[in-house]
Amino acid sequence: MKGVVTIFSFVLGCAVLFAACTKTEKAQTPYDRVQGKWKKAQYANDDNNNGIIEAWEIHAVQSNMDNELTFSNDSTGKETIVIDKNLSNENIFTFRWRMYGTTIYVDYSAHDTIVYNMTSVSSQDMTLTTQTSL
Repeated sequence: MKGVVTIFSFVLGCAVLFAACTKTEKAQTPYDRVQGKWKKAQYANDDNNNGIIEAWEIHAVQSNMDNELTFSNDSTGKETIVIDKNLSNENIFTFRWRMYGTTIYVDYSAHDTIVYNMTSVSSQDMTLTTQTSL
C-alpha cells in the first residue's frame, strides 16, 4: 500500500507542477490593444491655428451623443454616432485601417483618410492625435 501512496503522491506532485507552469501569454503590442470598441470621450480642435492644442480647445463629447470607433482584427472598422440614444438615426461610417509604429491610417469609404498618431494606449484608454489643415 505504501508503494501506491508514493506513486499517487508523485502523480499529484507532477499535476501541481504542470499547473504551476502554465504558458505565459505574449505581451500585447499597441496593434493588439487598438483592436476593439472605443468610445470617444473628448475631441480637440486647434481653434487659434497655432499648431498647439491648449486646454481650452479640448471639449467633451456632447452628453447626448454616443460616438464609438471599432477597430477589427481584419483591418476593417466603423465609426458609429448615435444622438439621443435614437438608434433609428444611427450614423455608421465604415473604414479600413492600418498601423505602422504608432501611426494609424483610417481610410473611410468616402475616400477620406485620417492619419492618427497614437500617443498612448492601454486596455482602457487610448489617446489619438492628428494634424489636419483645411
